[in-house]
Amino acid sequence: MSIPVDDDGLKRALLDYLIRMIADGHIDPLLEAGLSPELLDDLRNRPVRDIQKVAQMSLGVVLKLEPTRLSTALMRLDAMTRNQVLLEYFITHGAAPDMLTRLFKVSDADQRSLRDALCAASGRRGRPTMPEPSDREAIHATWARLHSASSDPREQYFLLHQAHPTHSIATLWAVVHEFSDEQSGRGGHALAK
Repeated sequence: MSIPVDDDGLKRALLDYLIRMIADGHIDPLLEAGLSPELLDDLRNRPVRDIQKVAQMSLGVVLKLEPTRLSTALMRLDAMTRNQVLLEYFITHGAAPDMLTRLFKVSDADQRSLRDALCAASGRRGRPTMPEPSDREAIHATWARLHSASSDPREQYFLLHQAHPTHSIATLWAVVHEFSDEQSGRGGHALAK
């Protein structure tokens, strides 16, 4: 898709961009686009006032846009934003560092930095206290429903915490994995998948 560019400021910015490309020695793409060496040399040697006046003329400048790439970029940005929002949510609601590493691939240093920024000095450390058996049964029932409905563990734990907001995410993680830990004989929690 090509869109005509009639805005003088944008045309000036594009001419300045061309001049920077020439000055930085990135001439090959310009030559491949059909600009002659003479035209590039003339453009590079023009005074600023000439560039300003030319930008106000009809240049036939068009913006070529690939809608599929734009759509993909916007979806990628939305996913990155959602990932950051979830990470911050998990940190503020007591997710354990090993869980954050597994689900978000975030380093210990980044976790500490975010925890300091988002939680200040609050938040207790150590193994979470397990809820009463009736609460654990309810958490397991919710988890079974969420686990079969979604394949993204971050979303699953987010929704699990939404359903059981009185418990920290670390506690919910411990409840979800309480039987897998006993069966595997490991003290740590494994990611169910």
